[in-house]
Amino acid sequence: MKITETNVTGLTHSFQIIIPAAEITRSMDVRLNKIGKTVQMPGFRKGKIPLLMLKQRYGRAALGEVVEDQVEKSVQKALTDAKIRPALKPKVTLDHFHEGEDLSIKVSVEALPKIEQLSIEGFSLDNLKADISEKEIDTRIEKLKEHSKVPVALKKPRSIQEGDVVYLAYTISLDKKVIDKKEGEGAPYTVGSNFFGIEFDASLKGLKVGDVGTKDVILPSPNFGKDAGKKAEITYTIKEIMVLEAPSLEVLSNSNGFKDVAEFKKALQESIVSHYDSYSRQNMKRQILDRLSQDHQFEVPQGLVGMEFEAIWKEHESFEKDEGNKDAKPLSPKEKEELQAEYRTIAERRVRLGLLLAEVGIQNNIKVTNQELGKALYEYSMNYPDHQKEIIEYYRNNPDAMTTFQAPIFEEKVVDFIIQKSKLKDRSVSIDELMRVIDEDDENLDEKKSDQKLDEKSSKTSVKKVKKSS
Repeated sequence: MKITETNVTGLTHSFQIIIPAAEITRSMDVRLNKIGKTVQMPGFRKGKIPLLMLKQRYGRAALGEVVEDQVEKSVQKALTDAKIRPALKPKVTLDHFHEGEDLSIKVSVEALPKIEQLSIEGFSLDNLKADISEKEIDTRIEKLKEHSKVPVALKKPRSIQEGDVVYLAYTISLDKKVIDKKEGEGAPYTVGSNFFGIEFDASLKGLKVGDVGTKDVILPSPNFGKDAGKKAEITYTIKEIMVLEAPSLEVLSNSNGFKDVAEFKKALQESIVSHYDSYSRQNMKRQILDRLSQDHQFEVPQGLVGMEFEAIWKEHESFEKDEGNKDAKPLSPKEKEELQAEYRTIAERRVRLGLLLAEVGIQNNIKVTNQELGKALYEYSMNYPDHQKEIIEYYRNNPDAMTTFQAPIFEEKVVDFIIQKSKLKDRSVSIDELMRVIDEDDENLDEKKSDQKLDEKSSKTSVKKVKKSS
C-alpha cells in the first residue's frame, strides 16, 4: 500500500492511496475461502468447492466487500500516520480500478485543528447573587395562594359576579338535536373564562340561583370535536353560586406537605434562590464563552461551520414562517446575503467554542457516565408516558442516537469544571438587576429574536466530533 499526501491547504488534507492488485487478490482469496466454508454447491462437499467456481458465483459480491474493506483500512491508516483527527467523514473518490490491477483512490479530509494545552486557572468570573427579600417571598406566596383558590359557598345569597364559579344544569342543542346535557347539581362554570364566549359570560352576571336562560353560543375547540366552531343553543338553570377563595398561609403550608409556615417559607426561599442561581450560572457561562472566544483564535473546519450555518438558517426560516411579521417584505438579495454572512460568523463562533469546550474536556479527562446518560434518557422519556418503554429501548439499542443526550451533558460538565477552577467574585444584586444582565447578554449576542441564545447552545456537533475523533 502506498500513501502519498498530495496537498495541504489550511485544515484540508489530500491523499492519493494505491493498493496493489496482489493485496486485493490475496484478500479476495481469503474472502472466497471463507464463503466456501458456509455455502453448498451440487457435487461438492461443504468447504471443498474449488476457488475458481466460488469466484464465478460469488466473485463480484466478494470483490465489492474486499474493495470497501481495503479502502476503509487504507484511509484510516493515512489518517493515523498523519495524526489527523477528521472533522467530518473523509471524502473518497475512485481514481482507477480494474480487476487484476492496482486500486487507486483520492481522499480529501478536513482535520480538526490542533489546540494547545488550554489553561483556565486564571479565569475570574462575576458571580451575581440575587438578593431575595421578604417582599419577594411574600409576593410568591400571594401568587401561590391565587393559584390555589378553591370554590366555597357564599356566606350570603347574591347575584353572579365576575370570577364566580356557577353550577349550571344545562342542555346544548345543535340543529335542534341534543349533543350535551348535565342535570342534577349541574357542572361548574367559571364566569370570566369566556369558555362559551364573552357574550355568554356577560349574560350570566346579575342572575341568581334558580334563574334560567337560553343563549346562542359558538362551540369551543377541542371539547366539541368536529362540531367546534358551530353555532349551538344552550339552555341552563343556575343551581349554585360559589366564590373562589384563597387558602390561608397555614392551609397552603400543610397542603404542600410542610409542618408549619416557617418550614414552608424556608423551602420557598431556597427554591427562589435556586431559580435565580441558574440565571447567575447562565451569566457565568456567557463570561466563559466570551473569554474562550477572545483568547483562542484559530482556523475552524469549514465543513462543521457549514453544518452549523444550515442549522441556524433553518431556525431563522422556521421562526419567520411561524412567528415573523406576516406583512414584512421578503429580503432583497443583498439583505439576504448580508444576513447570511452575519449568521455564518455566528456559526463559526459556535463551532470554535464547541471545539474549545470539547478540548478542555479531553485534556482534563471529563467524561459522561452511563448513570448520567440513563438519567437524561429517563427524564426525556417521561415526556411520552404512553411510549416510555419503546423510547428507552430505541436509544439504548442505538448508540449514535444517545449522543443527543451525551453532548449537552458533556458541555455542562465542562462548564462546571471551569467554574470550579475559576476565581469567583460574588456580587449581591437585586432580582431586577440580575434579569437585566441576562437580557443584555441575549441582546448583545444577537438582536434578532429568532436567534437569541445561539451561543448558549454552543456547537453540540463540534463536541460530538472531537469526542469521536479523540
